[in-house]
Amino acid sequence: MFRQICKKELKCRFYVRYNDDFIIVSESGEELEEIRIKIISFAKDKLSLEIPSEKTSLRKIGWGIDFLGFTILPEAVCLEIRQRIKCIQILIRRIFVHILVFYSIAIPIILNGKF
Repeated sequence: MFRQICKKELKCRFYVRYNDDFIIVSESGEELEEIRIKIISFAKDKLSLEIPSEKTSLRKIGWGIDFLGFTILPEAVCLEIRQRIKCIQILIRRIFVHILVFYSIAIPIILNGKF
């Protein structure tokens, strides 16, 4: 239903959606503002949903698009800071587990003189 509205009624040429997140790209800021107003009213009237204003933004594509934990730039795709921290924490935990496993195997062998 939402896809049909974006494609047919609003005539969005560049539109990406994943679950409840979506991006609409246009060459005109005025067109994007009109689309935003129509989408907010559609969500409120037809779906009984409120779209918080802090969850929407109009920005130049060169500034990057924040979408699904990534910042999409014209020349690169980067993980957001919180995602990078999460990846590093997981990596540290895995390394720590490997070190514990290594020492739990290595220390008894060294103590028994079987190396």
